[in-house]
Amino acid sequence: MVNVAQVLWREYRQSVPQAGVLDLKSYYRANRYFAEMIKMLPQKPEPNFPAQLFGTIISIGRIHPVETPSGSP
Repeated sequence: MVNVAQVLWREYRQSVPQAGVLDLKSYYRANRYFAEMIKMLPQKPEPNFPAQLFGTIISIGRIHPVETPSGSP
């Protein structure tokens, strides 16, 4: 599991250089919550809305804040 986390962390740090392991955990936790939340909606949202919402959700648990224009790293 440590090897998988290191590979994912290296990839994540290419887009967010100051990110730490806690930021990586926050990203994947938010990704899971986001996917489950979208499944619960009665209607599929417009295409741009999920990207904006994902950016908001992921920023909640981050240790190192990042400004992303589209909402996803």
